[in-house]
Amino acid sequence: MLGVEGGDECFKTNVVTDEWLSFLEKKKFPNLNSLCFNWCNITDVSLAGVGGQYSNLRSLNLSDCMNITDTSLREVARRCSTNLQTLDLSGSWDHPSRITDASVLEVARRCSNLQSLNLHNCSNITDASVLEVAGRCSNLQTLNLNMSGVVGGNRNITDASVLEVARGCSNLQTLNLGNCRNITDASVMEVARRCSNLQTLDLYCCFNITDASLLEVGRGCLNLQTLNLEGCGNITDVSLLEVATRCSNLQTLNLSECRNITDASVLEVARGCSNLQTLYLVGCRNITSACKYALRQSHPQLQLYTAVL
Repeated sequence: MLGVEGGDECFKTNVVTDEWLSFLEKKKFPNLNSLCFNWCNITDVSLAGVGGQYSNLRSLNLSDCMNITDTSLREVARRCSTNLQTLDLSGSWDHPSRITDASVLEVARRCSNLQSLNLHNCSNITDASVLEVAGRCSNLQTLNLNMSGVVGGNRNITDASVLEVARGCSNLQTLNLGNCRNITDASVMEVARRCSNLQTLDLYCCFNITDASLLEVGRGCLNLQTLNLEGCGNITDVSLLEVATRCSNLQTLNLSECRNITDASVLEVARGCSNLQTLYLVGCRNITSACKYALRQSHPQLQLYTAVL
């Protein structure tokens, strides 16, 4: 892999520029298959050149590359179509990605071997490109559609595309739908039924999710290790008990702001999930001090977060 990892953003912004990439193009590394440019000050001109030079590229990280647009990403998709497996286009809360459906559609159509796609805070992405990914990238294992940086939540991603992801990407292991406010039980239930290998599911602030979804997750996703339900206020003990009984591999559970949860289901999670390492109960007003004490006694290594807001 070639790129800049570690260090602060200012360092990376100043070191990796178009001039640096121009040097890379001239040197020629025929076996280069991975590039990491997160937080780097590169533009479309240089990225398009790299895409043309390194058609064997398997992994490309453009996280927080604020100057990159559809123009160069489409060129990368055309040149690296056969081999590209991992693509990170994520932005940050204060610098959302400039990428739109136009280039993600091109990626989906040409990069059929894609296994991991990170669209975190790509607020211009809609169902249109996610539908294309679902229909053409059947090997997809990781999909991040988290829109935590979008004030008021993202409403461009709906059940329509997530339903097709469930149907077309049965090997999915990680799905992040955080802050996608139009997601409902319909698509999450379908994911739970069809993606039995799912290990990580993030439904942060998906306010429409109810027990119906979580019951299906408990029944269908027995390999689940990480579950984020923060802000899913409709979840009750009924469905959490199902998860506690069936998802014995669970390691991280976030129930923050799930105010209908009580001691009964949380204690059952502790009993049924012996590998539990991290539990968030921030803002869970029905959880008693006795329950928290019992959790610390039964799981002395547990990282427990319990502030009441």
